[in-house]
Amino acid sequence: MNLNEGKNLIKQKKFSEALVVFLNLKKQKNFDYKIYFYLGLANFELNNFNNSINYYEKFLKKEPHSISTLINLAIVKQTIGDLNSAKKIYKKIIQINKFNLRAYYGLYLLDEKSFSDNIFDTLLEIEKNQKLTLYDKGILNFLLSKKEKRKGDLKNEIYYLDKFHSNIFDSNKQYNNSSQFYYNEIASNFFDKVKIIHDKKNFIKNNDINPIFIIGLPRSGSTLVESILTSGSQEIPSFGESHIVNVSILDEIGPKIYKNDFNISEFNFELNLENINEKVIYKYSQLLKNGKKPIYTCELDERAKNLVLYPIDEIVKDLSCTYLNNTVAYAIAFALWNKVGAIRMYGVDFTYKGNLHFAESGRACVEFWLSKCMHAGIEVGIAQTSTLLDTSIPIQEKLYGYHRLKDPLVPLIDNDKLIVKKASELQYKRKTPDAMLIGRHDNKTSPVEPNKW
Repeated sequence: MNLNEGKNLIKQKKFSEALVVFLNLKKQKNFDYKIYFYLGLANFELNNFNNSINYYEKFLKKEPHSISTLINLAIVKQTIGDLNSAKKIYKKIIQINKFNLRAYYGLYLLDEKSFSDNIFDTLLEIEKNQKLTLYDKGILNFLLSKKEKRKGDLKNEIYYLDKFHSNIFDSNKQYNNSSQFYYNEIASNFFDKVKIIHDKKNFIKNNDINPIFIIGLPRSGSTLVESILTSGSQEIPSFGESHIVNVSILDEIGPKIYKNDFNISEFNFELNLENINEKVIYKYSQLLKNGKKPIYTCELDERAKNLVLYPIDEIVKDLSCTYLNNTVAYAIAFALWNKVGAIRMYGVDFTYKGNLHFAESGRACVEFWLSKCMHAGIEVGIAQTSTLLDTSIPIQEKLYGYHRLKDPLVPLIDNDKLIVKKASELQYKRKTPDAMLIGRHDNKTSPVEPNKW
């Protein structure tokens, strides 16, 4: 039994077995202190967060400037809701290595206001002088987009966000086989194997906590809704795609999963909703502050003091339209009614695999409201890989009917004006995205699924 054996078990995601190996090695005289790092890692994967923190801190006593250990420790602190400690750790990492992008990314997510112009200057320095992985390039472009957002430069903000999504997508092309197994086997069969215990008691109520859960399919506008909720003058903290609920459930089922080594046929255990609820409430109590921003909804609830009725009567009357069949359309109509100067569209794409009708109802409704916004002089920013307004259609096929000509007509932007030219008249060849709208053109083009952000 040696350290490499435990490390190999970690790579195989056999964390329970790895933990046993490391604990046995720790009992030996003059053991390698690096065992503390792997004990921290194994305990984290098994959701033993306090133990994980303890072992990481022991390792840091030996190597106080270990970047990987500090990063891992910050992640554990975030997971349990200790955000102040996580921020301090990220700041410490930056002091040790001012070029560490993971630390900047973690710090930005926790405290956007702490980002000064000097930090953005450092990021630009990293962009010019550092060799980066695709993932780190993605992080860098994400952070630089926030610099452009702060400046109010919509064009450059979308430019960096587009690069960010491309970098992250490319970095994840090699899919992890064990993760694939988990989703295909565990997630698809899990609820058939679990007996849920719920004695119909009311869940714990905490008047100081009013979490807002934004639930929706991918590309359904959930990110846009989050942006709207957090963009007002009052403060509603945003935690992105939080793992609090996941972690609370895994606190209950995790040990049993790992004990059975992902053998779905052996699953047969109880899941107590009350226990999970207590864990969720506890973790959110450490994260959430009393929010004062208004949250627009169709029905008030006395448990949430900052709910505001969506002004449906006023919007319908003033805009003379009741064509509102999805939440994104409601958001755009609200923006139009408030006479905003610009709208940024993030993660909104109504094209789904198997839906061969290009005017899917939700997409058509959103495009209708976007057209009204553009008519009103509102600047609309849409990623070039989105299917909205046919932005992902190859330029030579934009104009239906004309794309069949030997020398097809193509729409162009020339000096901020839309013009139409023959393809042979083009002075340059524009690179077109690989993504194409499902069902956009009859049978000339085979339907393909768009690239994902």
